Amino acid sequence: MGKVTRKLSVFLLLAMALVFAGSAEAARRSFGSVSIDVPKGWQVEESDEQLTITAPDESAALSIVTEVIEGATMKDVAEATSKEMKGSKPKAAEGGFAFTCKTDEGVDCNVFVTGDEDEGIFIIMIVAGEHPDMEGMLNSFEIVG
Repeated sequence: MGKVTRKLSVFLLLAMALVFAGSAEAARRSFGSVSIDVPKGWQVEESDEQLTITAPDESAALSIVTEVIEGATMKDVAEATSKEMKGSKPKAAEGGFAFTCKTDEGVDCNVFVTGDEDEGIFIIMIVAGEHPDMEGMLNSFEIVG
């Protein structure tokens, strides 16, 4: 085996190890009409309408709420949710509306409302706090139903 071939083989083995190591760090979870990768060690709490995923050190959490509201628009749901959470005025964002608020404990939250107005199904995503794994988890989010 030549030097180039050996280096290529070592590189491929290392790349495969990284791919498999990364995939072992998160588990795909489905919740109603959504699917998301949950990082290893994060705590998952599930009810009929809400999924909450909390960092092991409790520095951050993601809550996903699904609601069925016939005849409502995303803007209606975003405005009502913002009012209930004492948040900022919702602004149009790609695929929905976004606003910010604080928890009762003073933790900054980013909230995104999306859904299917024709079906009357809405998804409210609430990101509280900060954690290095949060971006990857949010990027893995999919509406599956």
